[in-house]
Amino acid sequence: SSGLALVETGWEGARFLIYSGVIGGFVNILLMVLNLLPIPPLDGSRVVSSFLPGPLAWRYNRLEPIGLLIVLALIFTGVWSKVFMPLVAAIYSLLASAVGFAY
Repeated sequence: SSGLALVETGWEGARFLIYSGVIGGFVNILLMVLNLLPIPPLDGSRVVSSFLPGPLAWRYNRLEPIGLLIVLALIFTGVWSKVFMPLVAAIYSLLASAVGFAY
């Protein structure tokens, strides 16, 4: 009986580690998509800005002081969950299937 309890405890520990890794991967994908948004000061805006002509890039980069407000507006209006969460889910599914993880 005590041997069975030890195996079950080991299984619960393994399950915790597996789920922690899955959630950690999901959070990293979520942060990647968020950081690649083309809203200053996020990194995606730097990519967009590099393709814009000088004066237009300067005007675009002037959005930086209100960038956080724009991101919060996207989250609180539901645009984030309708537009960006499907992208996060698609990337997660692609990576999960690439490593052989069935969820």
